[in-house]
Amino acid sequence: MKKFQFRLQVVLDIKEKLLEQKLLELSKVQRGLQEAVDKQKTLESYQLEINQALLRVFQSGNELDLVEVQRYKDFINKLIVDISNQKVVVQNITKLLEIKRAEVNEVLKEKKVLEKLKENQQKKYYQEFENIPGSGDYGTYTDYDGNEVPINGLGIVPYFMWNVTGEM
Repeated sequence: MKKFQFRLQVVLDIKEKLLEQKLLELSKVQRGLQEAVDKQKTLESYQLEINQALLRVFQSGNELDLVEVQRYKDFINKLIVDISNQKVVVQNITKLLEIKRAEVNEVLKEKKVLEKLKENQQKKYYQEFENIPGSGDYGTYTDYDGNEVPINGLGIVPYFMWNVTGEM
């Protein structure tokens, strides 16, 4: 019996490689998102530290150094802008992540369809070999004596030969 060969195996192989590529792209975007979120959290923690430092300067009861207060204020404003920009970056990367997930899902669906097709064709291919004469179970027949006789592949041929020729 010759081995089953799936005619679309090349396409299935391409889909598998494409899926690996898409998963790699997805993981890179996920890593980028994590880095962007970490950077946003770092900026927010800097802002909190600067706000607390400025609050301590005001609550210290000492003379205020207007230059120092102005530096804190400028740095806080810069951090606010940076945090706002980082939030936009996180939103953009999140959108890109959803696109990559959709791409992975699409390639995965195509691959699964091809695998199911291969499985069905392979099953059909081997079933054809099971149903060739000389193999398999084809039910039973009743002989002239009333006995149930199993029909196994070519096993019925002697019965027909006996009926046709009257000899056996």
